[in-house]
Amino acid sequence: MAYVRPHLDIFISYYLLTPLIMNKSNIITWVGLVSFTLLTFYSSEALFTGKQLALVLMGIVVVKFLGIGYQFIELKRAHTVWKVLFTGFILVFGLLVVVFA
Repeated sequence: MAYVRPHLDIFISYYLLTPLIMNKSNIITWVGLVSFTLLTFYSSEALFTGKQLALVLMGIVVVKFLGIGYQFIELKRAHTVWKVLFTGFILVFGLLVVVFA
């Protein structure tokens, strides 16, 4: 007979629902990310073309990247070096994409 950990059902059910329990700042960030995603779709379909589109989309990508990094990856509590590297990477990447678009 296999060994079954006692109260495994409580352990599994708690950790399955943990991601659904979000605080207010996580919810605000999530709503912002969804809004930016919809704005990205709308702007690429109807509003902009060419270089303007690349500039607008990369601006949205940078904001979303930083929002995810600082809120969900919790860079706000990380060492300053990681914050600088993370922010510098996305700024350089965005700049390169816009310049070569």
